[in-house]
Formats: sequence, C-alpha cells, structure tokens
Amino acid sequence: MKGILPQILLLTLALSSVLQARVVRIEGSDYIPPALVEALEAFASEEGDQLEIQLGGSLLAFRDFYEGEADLILVAMPHQDPTELDFPVLPFAFQIGAVVVNRKNPLKSLTRQQIGGIYGSLTENAIARWSDLGLSGAWQNRNIQAAYANPGTSPVLDLFSARFLDREPIRSGIQEYDSSIQLESFVSNNDGAIGVIDTLPLSTELKALRIEAEDGGVSFGPTLENVNYGDYPLALAYYVCVPRSQYRFLAPYLEFLLSDSVAEILQSEGFFPILNSRRRQLAADLPIAE
Repeated sequence: MKGILPQILLLTLALSSVLQARVVRIEGSDYIPPALVEALEAFASEEGDQLEIQLGGSLLAFRDFYEGEADLILVAMPHQDPTELDFPVLPFAFQIGAVVVNRKNPLKSLTRQQIGGIYGSLTENAIARWSDLGLSGAWQNRNIQAAYANPGTSPVLDLFSARFLDREPIRSGIQEYDSSIQLESFVSNNDGAIGVIDTLPLSTELKALRIEAEDGGVSFGPTLENVNYGDYPLALAYYVCVPRSQYRFLAPYLEFLLSDSVAEILQSEGFFPILNSRRRQLAADLPIAE
C-alpha cells in the first residue's frame, strides 16, 4: 500500500497539470510556413499550453475569430485597414513578389501601366517589344519573353493581378512555371525575358526591377525598408490579432512572434520580417502577462 500511494499522488498531480493546461486556439492563412507552426508549438510547450492550430485561410480565421472560436489569428489583410479594427492587431511579416530580368538587361524600373501592358489581357494596351519600354539600340526590335511563376504556395500572383491588372487574367500565351526556381532558370538563360516570382531572386544572373509606388511617380525596389514603409507595391502584410479580453493573457505569444528567432524563421522561408526597431517598439508596448 505504501508503494501505491506515491504513484497515485504523482498520477493525480500529472492529471491535474494536464487539466489546468491552457488551450490556445490558433487559426490563420494557409500560407503560414510550417517552420513557424513548429516554432509556435515549441513555444507553447515551454509555456505549458496546448495548441490547436488550423490554417484554413484568412477568411475562415476571421470568421471563427469573430464567433469566439479562435484565440489568436495569423492573417493577411489586403483589403482591410488594420487601424479600423477594434481589437489588438500587430504586423509580424510580409510576403513579397518581384518582377525580374536578366542582369544584362538595361531596364531598371517599371510603371504600373507598363506591367499591365506586358501581362494584361487587354490587347489595346499590349507591350510586346523592349522599345515599348524605352530601350534602344540592340534592344529596340527585340521581343519581350514574358513569364510568371505560379507555385500554388503563395498569394503573390493574386496580389499581382489585383495591383497591376485590375484583377484581369494574365494574357494567354505567357509562359507559366510551377516554381520560382524554374522561372529564374528561364530568365537567367534568356536576356530578353522578364518574369514574376514570389520571392527575391536567388540567382546572381537576375535583378529585381523597381516598381512604381501606389501613389505614382517614384519607383521602389523590394528592400526590407521599402516593404516595411509601404512603398514597395508588390507586398502583402500579415498580422496577428487577439481579442481585447485576452490581450494580456496572450501577450507572451505576441512577444514571441516579434522576436529575433521568428524573424530569422520568416527570412529563411522567403518572408520579410518587421524591421528590428519596429519589432522592439511593438514588443515594448505589450501588456505584461499575468
């Protein structure tokens, strides 16, 4: 009997610990990288919490959030101003696309209208030669070999269509590739090619073009600063949202998502993190969890 009682006590304590574990329900975009999910699960384990994670898309996550069925959501908001929401919303990442050409190509930037002319389906605005983009000399009579990557693991192509093509389909006959790697190979081996990819180019044979900002005039390249300041147009911001009633309760998770370790994960997965100074400021403004 003496040997049984300690075992019963340990079992009771273990069961009590399980029963008292906080369950955190996380939902979000289906483009959230698996590496970030794994990091969140490890963090929850350290906090003594149990996670329930469902990445069924931003729309579903918002629906469940408003219905009280999700505690924390990781979502994209391409058409929503986060400052208009009445609950805590913090940015934590960006996904970007890039329009790339061969490094031998003298072109440096594109306007929105020029991008629409290259890729859009409206034939009256079609751009087919490099001379239509202002190039001369040996480039004047050369055809533009346009292509795009559609890997199915990024919303960038939809964002590209919304920002530059008025949601019209990409013109038929333009070469489609299943991955950015395949497209990079195509453009690297064709100095008259241009392509849309869902990340910064990896090949040193390519360069990313500057793109005209949303308000027109100045063009910006896909740098960390330009993306964070909202100047680069082919970028999609991701936010973490929590109910106001659980803001203090979930503050450790918000702080973790703003940490250097998460920023490194995001960069390794092709995302852009929030600028370090901004992350520090956002983390400093979080309530102290009790």
